[in-house]
Amino acid sequence: MKQTFRIPFIAVAFWVSALAPAAFGAANYTLWPNTTVPAVADTGPDNPVELGVKFKSDQAGTIAGIRFYKSAANTGTHVANLWDQTGTRLATATFAQETASGWQQVLFSPPVNIAANKVYVASYHTSTGHYSDDLKYFAGKTRDNPPLHALADGTSGFNGVFAYGTGSSFPSQGWNSSNYWVDLIFVPSVADTTPPTVTAFTVPATATSLTVYLTSFTATDNVAVTGYLVNESPNLPAVDATGWSAAPATSYSFTSAGNKQLYAWAKDAAGNISASLSASVSVSTTGDRPILIVTSNSNPFSSYYTEILGTEGFNSFAQADLASVTATLLAGYDLVLLGEMPLSPNQVTLFTNWVTGGGHLVAMHPDKKLASLLGLTDQGGTLSDGYLLIDTSSGPGQGISGETLQFHGSADLYAANGATVLAKLYADATKSTPNPAVSFRPVGTKGGTVAAFAYDLARSVVYTRQGNPAWSGDERDGQTPIRSDDLFFGPAVFDQEPNWVDFNRVAIPQADEQQRLLANLIIQMNLDKKPLPRFWYLPRGEAAVVVMTGDDHANGGTAGRFDRYLALSPPNCSLANWECIRGTSYLYPNAPLTNTQAASYTAAGFEVALHVFTNCADWTPSTLDGFFSDQLTSWASRYSSLPLPQTNRTHCIVWSDYASQPQIELRHGIRLDTNYYYWPPTWVNNVPGFFTGSGMPMRFADLQGHLIDVYQAATQMTDESGQSYPYTIDTLLDRATGPQGYYGVFVVNAHTDLVDSDVSDAVVYSALAHGVPVISAKQLLTWLDGRNASSFSGFSWNGTTLSFAVSAGSGANGLTVAVPIPDGKTVQTVTAKGSTIPFALQRIKGIPYATFTASSGNYQVTFSSDRTPPSVTGVTPASGTVGVPTTAAVSAQFSEALDGTSVSPDTFSLRSGSGIAVPAAVTYDAVSRTATLTPSAPLANSTSYTATVEGGAAGVKDVVGNVLPGDYSWSFSTAASGNGPFSLFNAGATPRVVDTGPDAAVELGVKFRSDSAGYITGIRFYKAATNTGVHVGNLWSISGKLLASVTFPNETPSGWQQATFPAPVAVTANTTYVASYHTVSGHYSVDQSFFSGKGADNVPLHAPADGTNGFNGVFAYGATSIFPSQGYLSSNYWVDVLFSTATP
Repeated sequence: MKQTFRIPFIAVAFWVSALAPAAFGAANYTLWPNTTVPAVADTGPDNPVELGVKFKSDQAGTIAGIRFYKSAANTGTHVANLWDQTGTRLATATFAQETASGWQQVLFSPPVNIAANKVYVASYHTSTGHYSDDLKYFAGKTRDNPPLHALADGTSGFNGVFAYGTGSSFPSQGWNSSNYWVDLIFVPSVADTTPPTVTAFTVPATATSLTVYLTSFTATDNVAVTGYLVNESPNLPAVDATGWSAAPATSYSFTSAGNKQLYAWAKDAAGNISASLSASVSVSTTGDRPILIVTSNSNPFSSYYTEILGTEGFNSFAQADLASVTATLLAGYDLVLLGEMPLSPNQVTLFTNWVTGGGHLVAMHPDKKLASLLGLTDQGGTLSDGYLLIDTSSGPGQGISGETLQFHGSADLYAANGATVLAKLYADATKSTPNPAVSFRPVGTKGGTVAAFAYDLARSVVYTRQGNPAWSGDERDGQTPIRSDDLFFGPAVFDQEPNWVDFNRVAIPQADEQQRLLANLIIQMNLDKKPLPRFWYLPRGEAAVVVMTGDDHANGGTAGRFDRYLALSPPNCSLANWECIRGTSYLYPNAPLTNTQAASYTAAGFEVALHVFTNCADWTPSTLDGFFSDQLTSWASRYSSLPLPQTNRTHCIVWSDYASQPQIELRHGIRLDTNYYYWPPTWVNNVPGFFTGSGMPMRFADLQGHLIDVYQAATQMTDESGQSYPYTIDTLLDRATGPQGYYGVFVVNAHTDLVDSDVSDAVVYSALAHGVPVISAKQLLTWLDGRNASSFSGFSWNGTTLSFAVSAGSGANGLTVAVPIPDGKTVQTVTAKGSTIPFALQRIKGIPYATFTASSGNYQVTFSSDRTPPSVTGVTPASGTVGVPTTAAVSAQFSEALDGTSVSPDTFSLRSGSGIAVPAAVTYDAVSRTATLTPSAPLANSTSYTATVEGGAAGVKDVVGNVLPGDYSWSFSTAASGNGPFSLFNAGATPRVVDTGPDAAVELGVKFRSDSAGYITGIRFYKAATNTGVHVGNLWSISGKLLASVTFPNETPSGWQQATFPAPVAVTANTTYVASYHTVSGHYSVDQSFFSGKGADNVPLHAPADGTNGFNGVFAYGATSIFPSQGYLSSNYWVDVLFSTATP
């Protein structure tokens, strides 16, 4: 081995074979006996170098020392080292009393404990070269001396390994499968014969679903529990039986109903298996649950409807295999969702009779023998991977996207023959077909109804979310290794296909919108039986949440980043209520964050988790499992105070096949995956959206459709995808909280290698401005498990009052219930445990609901008739007002809650006396029941304006659909033109981020100019309640000369503050000045990117865009006022002036 020939990478590996612990005694073991001599004992001189071998041991034990074979010319000091696979040095020792040549050894003090089946590296450093080297020794073969094994080169990277340097460093390079004749002294531990103990295992006494959630499962061991198993057999399971997992299961799925007995087991690394604890549960799939999902073992995708209904909040359903479905079973349910499966003629008759008797059936990609019942005629063809267009004018399509949406899989072609078409198939995004995608039909005289999806929604959702299964394992984007985007990337060099996601539709969560069509359909079909309550997607009715994550490749930015989130969090925030800014950092096991630091941040609500790495290379399921095993062991050793990670992002986001990674993650206790990654930049093209068609975390399915208990939380925002910020996050949150209702969980990767991150800052500030929580991945997982473990039961409906019970799962803090409101009714009261509780009325995706926060207990929702239309109860400015400021907003308050989607510029408008429409933004605040129209520019002086709220069928309406009876109009006149004062920002203007948190004393400012000469009479700034202390306003020339100064008197607690200079300051037209104020406490307001590419104009004043005349806005840190000349992210710090054109 000569330095000039080195090709960087790996080292020599050894392991212990899987022999029974009893096979080992207390003897010492080495890879080679003392009689072994290298073929090449002396390779000649070389530079100082570290030489090593990798190893594993199936049995835990200690490394007592290191050995190496020495040539007579290999002189000087030699240092031995032991490393884990991540490069952390575990021990070092200097060789003493060496012989002239032959095997040398040194002992560690104390010996180093090692775990079984984990890769380590033994090495030594020489300063003279002349080391031993047998080329090709590890090429395709191992060195085995049980219990030790040196791995073949390439099995776990290189073997052997080296690193040049004057001192010891981790050897990670390899050359020609060389053996450098480094060895170790291994002492096996005394055999562990003590089995674990299952300390708790409980399940509910009864269940109405085949999937039963476990309420507790814990175990202990004298060393460590390494596996958990739940099954239905009292017989001792094998140590390698199917079903063992690294973390306790949270649920168990039966294949049939009945009285069941479950057994819980635990095992340790030595293969000892505990005695079991058992628990009984009575499973009944009839009675209390309104919905039955009919599945078939022949199509596992049919079981994925449990995930779809759970995501949509219908946590009140049962599941039964088709073979067990009888007329008696069907009689216990209001609605049946029938998965894709073949039916016999008798089964067709069974479902037909049930529907004719008043049942409601939703059939997915139905057997064609159902066509007559469904009101369809088979046209004898199919359409694969096409589009559908939902009728949004009425029925269940109201509130859903009106764009054509992609589906994946095959749709049968039918003609409507008695059915109403709810959605139509499209051959592509613009080419319509006459064939229904979704249809509906009433049946018989007893209220029965049927609906059909021409395609299998479950399969389509899985394929849309997880990508094209036919592309699994393909390197399509040309950038190794294989990643999740390769499952969506169409234009591969070797296979030119359309992208799996249509980038003209990526802004729409296409899979989610189709699930919501199904949800609306279920609700409307079942209203004659009872209103079906749902759980909202997120706590406390949130429309969106940001999951802040970052990858730290042992560069050490995690602590500083977490400290910044602590500083940005509101004072006295509630962690449980997601009020605090929190995040996850995925670390290499050798990250500089200490165990103590990690424990402290974890206690504060952050998540510190493993960043699994595969050397940025494609994996096989076997090698990936090894990476997880080895690195989680290293992780547990380094971060002993932390629980094992439950969420993950793999380094380089390697995704080598369709579903192995979540299956392996589950085996190791990881339940939430963020590896689906919106990348690369040339593909993303700075288009914000949902490349997986979804903003909802849902569980994976394998290629056959089996559910995998790991949530897919796609990373839709990164700091390496060429996305613009805050544009990307603003766009996503605007669509989630706005009328589109594209709700979602938005995961960001802002790398934590460094403390500072512009992307992280932009995302946090945007979330704060939108009132959206920022949480960790672990907080999300806790919520998802808690929500999924929550359920409804005990339904009773008498036409006026709906009664039901809620069982809230652990972690479901802020669980929100949405009860649909039947036509012509409103909600009068909601009671919980006998007491009335507050509720809100709102229309969500076209359906009116009463929503309220719930915990475990009994609830009653009482309805009453509602044919009362809304009315306007107050307006601003008042009708007939004269002298209205030209910057005033226009608003109307209503007598009751409105359907917010009905309030828009089309239904609330402002026109001048000559009838010219005023461009404006229109918003609706549900709390105050107020619609506000904000003109895009100041109104004209001395001008009459008329505001109109439109009534009638096309106008505003209340939550249950009652319309404003007629147009409501009022007029006012603006003030005559004058000399001012003028300001840059209207009195009603407010920052997006009012309070950025504490900071050092700082001067904050804005550059501005005026179209005409005049006078600056004072300074304004927007104040947060925590921006306390003395504030000083200043006016500067562009060169930094202080022109005037004033201390703000009589400040209000928050909002716009104003101070007048002792004497007006004359300013020249079209000359740039700087207005600023000084704060000692931080907590200032800021809108990042406000001046990016644009200024602020309010004639005659103008604030230039950032870069037009240097930075805008500007700042300078200091204990007292100094000229602010620095800039950051084109930020607006909400400083303003008072300007008059004449002497005040």
